[in-house]
Amino acid sequence: MSVLLAAATTAEARRSRRAALVALRLVVLGQVVVLSVQAFLGGLALDGSPRALAAHRANGMLGLALALLLVPLALAVRREDHGTRSLPYASAVVLAAEAVQMGSGHWHVLALHLPLGLATFGVVAWLSLSAGIARPSAQSSERPRRRVPGSERGRPPRVGSEAEVGTVSGGNL
Repeated sequence: MSVLLAAATTAEARRSRRAALVALRLVVLGQVVVLSVQAFLGGLALDGSPRALAAHRANGMLGLALALLLVPLALAVRREDHGTRSLPYASAVVLAAEAVQMGSGHWHVLALHLPLGLATFGVVAWLSLSAGIARPSAQSSERPRRRVPGSERGRPPRVGSEAEVGTVSGGNL
């Protein structure tokens, strides 16, 4: 009986963690979109558009709200054995950066606001990679190896073979 209860609890924990992972990915994706729009709106605001400045402020509040969701979701997803231990720390960095962003933007301290926004985008990009949103495909990193005639037996290619076409010694530059 206790084995069945343990299996049900483990399956339930897996489902809960999976739901948290999906939610974390959505929130991180939302952060990527919000920060991308922030850069655009910030540029328009610096150009003197009062509407863009108001939209930049509202979008910043949305970014802060998403950052508030990030930390508990990252804690729910964190597991010691899967390399996700740093997600809560990075999420806390994003939350702190968003809070400082709100203050520095409100007081127009652009010397802090602009580089911190760029750094925040970098941390969120790292989070998107760590949470599995943007993963390079395995196929793109594995290039097919070019077969050189004679190399299959450990011998160097023959002089004048296809392997030398396009090299200096082949004369076909």
